[in-house]
Amino acid sequence: MPFLIACFLIIGSLVVGVVSVQALVAQSSFRMQELSRRNSELTQASGRLQLQIAELSAPRRIAKEARRLGYQLPDPGQLQTVAVKGRP
Repeated sequence: MPFLIACFLIIGSLVVGVVSVQALVAQSSFRMQELSRRNSELTQASGRLQLQIAELSAPRRIAKEARRLGYQLPDPGQLQTVAVKGRP
């Protein structure tokens, strides 16, 4: 009889251990899915922001905005260059 009780205790504890490990694996799987989804969202957001940066830094857009603000290119006679020793 003591042998049967010992066997039931060992088998019961093994079953509880296996079920616990399965629950941990399932939780990890759900966490991985959530992180993967979040990674996809952030990748898409990054792509949208990179596109916005490219659009805002386009030379035509900057020139158009400068004209709108009243800026204009100087006359060629107004430009002067300064030579600095040691610099090409």
